[in-house]
Amino acid sequence: MPLDPAPASTPSPTPPPVRFWPVDDLPALDPDPFLDELLRDEPVTRIRLAHGEGDAWLVTRYEDVRFVTSDPRFSREAVVGRDITSMRPAPVASQTAGLQYIDPPRHNRLRRVVARAFTGRAMQRLRPMAERRAGELLDTTKAAGPPADLMECLHGPFPIAVIRDFLGVDEKDWHRWAATGEALLSAGPDAEERAREAARATRARFAVLLLSRRE
Repeated sequence: MPLDPAPASTPSPTPPPVRFWPVDDLPALDPDPFLDELLRDEPVTRIRLAHGEGDAWLVTRYEDVRFVTSDPRFSREAVVGRDITSMRPAPVASQTAGLQYIDPPRHNRLRRVVARAFTGRAMQRLRPMAERRAGELLDTTKAAGPPADLMECLHGPFPIAVIRDFLGVDEKDWHRWAATGEALLSAGPDAEERAREAARATRARFAVLLLSRRE
């Protein structure tokens, strides 16, 4: 009896071309046109960012993002120590302690510890403090008179004020925390060294805060 011929192998699909995503600062509330295009026409694609080496796969649909971030075949730890394509010249999150760079089961253990500070009840306790800080910033803006730059007067200082209060940082130290945050996210010609120095300063401040809490 003759054997059936082996099925012809299916050729692998050609991967999409690598697209460069500059992640530019955009005016006002304008959405990123490149991201809009991908959401509409190419929800799974390869991209290259302004810094680092190689390319990455970008997924933009909710179902795909949920799949990638929950399937154990995708690893966070696999990129530790590698020069990968990135928005920033230096990594913002710690590759040794950040949740972004560890896999289960260690990721699950650390996430449970962190989650205790962000329960609904804990966030409700932050509400009066956040409202008070917002009121203070808006009062200062009003006293300065028009025109008001909400990016400078509210958008920048408000989250830093809330984080500072949440961590128990001395109020007079907020300018240094603000400058550190700006340096971590900067993209100028000296951005890499500024970001590395800001990361060192941030780690040192957290060490002081931890010692103070323990005492």
